[in-house]
Amino acid sequence: MKPNLFQSQPIVPGVTRIIGPGFVYAYLVEGREKALLIDTVCGVGDLKGYVEALTDLPLLVANTHCHGDHVSGNFQFDEVYIHPDDRDAMLREHPADQMDYVRGEEDARSFPHLWTEADVIEKRPIRAVDMPDGFVFDLGGSTVEVIAVPGHTRGTVVFLDRERRLMYAGDACNCNTLLIDYDDDLCVPATVETYRAAMQRLYDEYFDKFDRFFVAHGDWDIEKRIIPEMIETCDAILAGRDDAVPGAFLGMTAFIAGARDEHFCRCDGKIANIFLYCCAVEGLVFCCRNVV
Repeated sequence: MKPNLFQSQPIVPGVTRIIGPGFVYAYLVEGREKALLIDTVCGVGDLKGYVEALTDLPLLVANTHCHGDHVSGNFQFDEVYIHPDDRDAMLREHPADQMDYVRGEEDARSFPHLWTEADVIEKRPIRAVDMPDGFVFDLGGSTVEVIAVPGHTRGTVVFLDRERRLMYAGDACNCNTLLIDYDDDLCVPATVETYRAAMQRLYDEYFDKFDRFFVAHGDWDIEKRIIPEMIETCDAILAGRDDAVPGAFLGMTAFIAGARDEHFCRCDGKIANIFLYCCAVEGLVFCCRNVV
């Protein structure tokens, strides 16, 4: 019998966390009339079939941002919602490009590869629907609001589940937030100033409207104090007071704002952290912290 490539965990009534190959998380949110799938993970395995076994409601699909480990499963669906600033980048992604990522994440956890290349879904034309800031999904007794949080990508969003007081955040704000953006082969860094403004808005306008904060990698249920801590981390970077520990991720040079221990936890007890990428473009070096 073929092994199941997905696992699921009920969180509260009507909300399920789905763990896909590569240990990336999607969230299924159900109302009385419709269901919303937030992200489609790496495009390895039959996510569509798995979700249809969890709910018989008409299904909407939406993305937190355009990166391949969150959108590659899109190509199983006819229509997906995404912020317009990330639309074109999402459509350029290809599920086959995620195989090395999935292998690497599983190898890091000594987890057996239960999938083969035959499990990688095929890319096909799909319809991308613009999902701007303030867009609301009405699922019937449950509304999910889209909030733009530019930083990780230009079109990164979070989703506020108002009735359940939950926030689904993807990669927008976590213990290892990566600040960089891509435009074809040109590496365009996101700015700390832009990201800080987005975090400040999230704090000022929405902090009292949710109790739990869910992300897409690692420790998934994060204390909401991560938002004011992220603002403090941005302030430290902008003032040159961060630890600026040299590091690397996915083969690129980075500075880590807060020094970490061997368990990748901040030494000062805070949970918010930022990876600032430096990018070489045509012989020049650009970096979010203006270090050359």
